Amino acid sequence: MANLLLLKNLLPDLYKVMGTPSRVLIISPFKTPFGYLEAIVEEENDKFIIENDALPGQFELLDLSDVLKRVKDFSLLPIKVEDEKIFVEIPKEGNHYDLIKLAKTIDSFIKDLYDFVRNILYIEEVKRKLGGIDALIFRLESLKEEEKEKKKEKAEKLKFEIIDLYSEIKNLLVDIEKLVQSGNYLEADKKLNEAIQKLGLLDHLRDEYKKLTGKSIYEFHTEVLRNNLFALKEEIKEV
Repeated sequence: MANLLLLKNLLPDLYKVMGTPSRVLIISPFKTPFGYLEAIVEEENDKFIIENDALPGQFELLDLSDVLKRVKDFSLLPIKVEDEKIFVEIPKEGNHYDLIKLAKTIDSFIKDLYDFVRNILYIEEVKRKLGGIDALIFRLESLKEEEKEKKKEKAEKLKFEIIDLYSEIKNLLVDIEKLVQSGNYLEADKKLNEAIQKLGLLDHLRDEYKKLTGKSIYEFHTEVLRNNLFALKEEIKEV
């Protein structure tokens, strides 16, 4: 098993290598209208896989998915375009030259992608759809703004769902406590299972919100609910 983090010693200085020994993200110094080109590299049985999963999504947004297949014309590598990713597979030989060969292939792969992106504006189909570099940059900026707005709207919607669900679970907690106090353990257990299920959904919504915004919401409140619900679960078990 190769240690892919060692690629940082084999690639040119301006490349950044981050990740784990078995899977790394490589950020290149080559900037395009789509941002800095990247590659994900991982080891799989008898081969290494170098892939870029960002460009396909960006080309799809611009309605240029068919053009993406032309990337093969800009490379001598056996590049494949499948399942919303561009990738190349490198067979392992099982010796210390594997990582050296891999580093050279990564460098070639990224440079070929860079040449492709720089030259797509000269492809007739792209010219017709976009009209040049200024139009491409304007379109990309517009799409970024649209994406920001969509994320903002989704985050707001999630926030309200989280608040509503938190209130719902809190009300269930109050009901369960009353049922336990009155000795109605069967009904209390039923409502408790419902509350715990909803708590799982609340955790999921909070995770989604954090992915979108980078911020936690109702973290302390949720832990208080969780501790109380599971304390009641233990209390009912002992009856």
